[in-house]
Amino acid sequence: MITVLTLCKDKKEKDILQHVFRDLAAKLTEEKWEMLFCTSVEECRAEVDKEPVLDFLCVDVCDKESMAFLAEIRKKYSDVSLALLADLSVSPTEYLRPGIRPDTILIKPFVMKTMTDILEEFFMDRLSTREAEGDNNSFLVETREGKTFIPYSQIFYFEAREKKVFLRTLIKEYGFYSTMEELSQILPEYFLRSHRSFIVNRNMVINMKGNEVFLRQGFSVPLSRSCKSDFVENMKG
Repeated sequence: MITVLTLCKDKKEKDILQHVFRDLAAKLTEEKWEMLFCTSVEECRAEVDKEPVLDFLCVDVCDKESMAFLAEIRKKYSDVSLALLADLSVSPTEYLRPGIRPDTILIKPFVMKTMTDILEEFFMDRLSTREAEGDNNSFLVETREGKTFIPYSQIFYFEAREKKVFLRTLIKEYGFYSTMEELSQILPEYFLRSHRSFIVNRNMVINMKGNEVFLRQGFSVPLSRSCKSDFVENMKG
């Protein structure tokens, strides 16, 4: 799964981008693409609040509201590939700065062939790097729909059940074949075993009470007696 979030307030320009994105998705990969197109900051913020697993951001920075929003979400999605939509009314000093770090810029009004070529290079650069090197900040889930790289920062826990392992983010669960033992060997050290069937992201933990671990966003997982001592000790680290 490859996910793209786009903020473009002009409906005509949004429709053009949708058409180009869909053509490139069909051309470049066989993976499923989820394309989230927004025409207002409020709509886009509602999507971001769901904490989607993003691969690409495309944001129009032709007004102050959109620029402020981009600076806000860039803190959350600092490693996501970013394409900016800009025109000559906006000084490059507004977006060519450390907090934004665009990977490419599309100047409006669009010239179709130029825009398509730039976007194809933009997508391919990220996709080829991901395929060749993987991502040290993400966990790779492979399913029938293709490969999905999920940032460790968005993972609440892993659960073993029904002869599979399920990875939990805020709004979605991803199932795949593995074991808790295999995961314990490859996950970063801040993922802790709380139960024979659960591995928890320590950074999501709010507190512990009895035989339960309480996580952000209302999630909770069991804490078994056999894991409790090591879990509590590692939480101090």
